[in-house]
Amino acid sequence: MSEIRSEIGAKRGTVVELDLVGYSDRVYELEKNFSARIIFDLNDQIQSFVDVGLTKVNKLRKNVVLATNGDNAVIFFEQAIDAHNFSKAVQEHTEQYNSQDRPASAERWFRIGCATGEVAQRNGDITGFVIAKAYRLEANAKPGGILIDEPTYKVLTPALQAEYGEKVEVPGKRNEKFQAYHWGKVSVGQATFEETTLSATSEEVDVKDVLDLFDRLRPRDQLSILMKLLKIPKDYRPPDTLTIYKRQEAILDWMEDKPDGLEKLAQELRELIKKQNPL
Repeated sequence: MSEIRSEIGAKRGTVVELDLVGYSDRVYELEKNFSARIIFDLNDQIQSFVDVGLTKVNKLRKNVVLATNGDNAVIFFEQAIDAHNFSKAVQEHTEQYNSQDRPASAERWFRIGCATGEVAQRNGDITGFVIAKAYRLEANAKPGGILIDEPTYKVLTPALQAEYGEKVEVPGKRNEKFQAYHWGKVSVGQATFEETTLSATSEEVDVKDVLDLFDRLRPRDQLSILMKLLKIPKDYRPPDTLTIYKRQEAILDWMEDKPDGLEKLAQELRELIKKQNPL
């Protein structure tokens, strides 16, 4: 035991969590129109945006990227300024990419959260609450924007601090509240996306609306709870051995066949999202 303990160290740095908006929607359309194999192309494209940011701060992926999972990346920087410059480079590259003549389905919008604090390190693995905090900040960021916590903001230069807006309060779990700062301009289209995904259920709901809501679940795998709320019979619930996206598709198929099924599904998803982001 003492030998294991001797390998554990602690250091301070900034964790960046990046996530593609509407990933579930993109996966659904690609798999429906082509095949599941093409999803790897989407995942590779997402990581190419990450590589643009890493090039900007002159970092190697193997040295700073903690994890990737399809639509996201978790990165650790020892300096908050590198986290800022990385995040800004990704979002500016994304804006340039989206400014080209593309259909809306081909646009790419990322949410980015940055949190600074102490992490524990052992044999190259890093853990600590600051990672969970970065996830919470990302979940509350706007598409195309960056949300950083106060410790990150405080160590930036005055010139970089000037790129951020006023301090805001971000909800966490267990009644936590984080002080944070938004970076980035949010377009009318992006803001509309945020509003419509949590709007009242009186409007007609389609498959795309539901997929957007699935994409906002944090953590994503709350599907067992969702199926209980929807009263889907146990014999018809997709098994846990399937991927999250296959289980989502099975739930969607079941609810599409029910009267007002999509509306009910959207309503329960909105309630789950509101609980993770209390007003």
